[in-house]
Amino acid sequence: MSELQGIARFRFHEGKLEEFKRLSAQCVEIVRTKDTGTLQYEIYFNDDQSECIVLERYRDSEALIKHAANIGDLMEAIVATGSVSGELLGEPSAERRWPTARSGSSRPTCRCRHARRLGRGCSEPSPRSDPEAQNGRIGMEWGYKSQFDALERHVGLGEHQRRRTMPNRKTADKTSGAEPKLLSGGNPQIPKGEGDEPVRAYIAAMPGWKRSLGERLDELIAGTVPDVHKAVKWNQPFYGHEGEGWFLAFRCYTNYVQLQFFRGSSLDPMPPKASKHDEVRYLDIREGDDLDEDQLASWIEQASNLPGAQM
Repeated sequence: MSELQGIARFRFHEGKLEEFKRLSAQCVEIVRTKDTGTLQYEIYFNDDQSECIVLERYRDSEALIKHAANIGDLMEAIVATGSVSGELLGEPSAERRWPTARSGSSRPTCRCRHARRLGRGCSEPSPRSDPEAQNGRIGMEWGYKSQFDALERHVGLGEHQRRRTMPNRKTADKTSGAEPKLLSGGNPQIPKGEGDEPVRAYIAAMPGWKRSLGERLDELIAGTVPDVHKAVKWNQPFYGHEGEGWFLAFRCYTNYVQLQFFRGSSLDPMPPKASKHDEVRYLDIREGDDLDEDQLASWIEQASNLPGAQM
């Protein structure tokens, strides 16, 4: 089955922007932790934040159906924050042309592979087209700059809503060999990859004091679980057992590095910080914290023996 891409456009009702942001933060957390077939989920705002576009990409129709079910409780409230129009690009199965919460859109569904602008015709890309690059061009053509990115950033309200400008397509080639870019909160932007190399690249790009902490964490995890499988997914290192899912990840934020235990509620004692999801627990490590490596090693060992999270 073919990939599906969705583009939705919101024009916010007066006074509803912050409500949209609050609901979207919940939505992208669900996408990051529950969706298994969502390949892209980004939200871009225009300069005055009166509008936004949502760029979505799914592995197949089944993944879109699961996504719609996962965020179903939020969609009515999100749609109520503004007027919505959208397109679904690809060949969805008969039972799913677009998530039902968006069925009020007055625009017809476009079923070609790509449309450069909503409602302005369609064009078939070459077989070598990169869907993520194509979506980025759509965002830049419209002049949208700010974004929530469920798969590149773990979005939280406040510090993670800072606006950043999309790279200019004309300068992309000149910067292709540059140092990794730091996303919101100082999190390195590293291409997805399996194995030790992309994890080392992520750690090497961690800013300031966070780099030595990343090295300590990686060494402690590998020492505790010698056969650990590593990867970088969504711009953060993941640790698990190959083919059996993931038990731990970590990520840079502005003032701390966050360890994410995907079955943290089953650890004894539980890591201190709760998540919106019952099973997930966090440990935030700040500069100068006295890291209890014995406790951390115990959590890592316990987590490695629990069923892995599929992501």
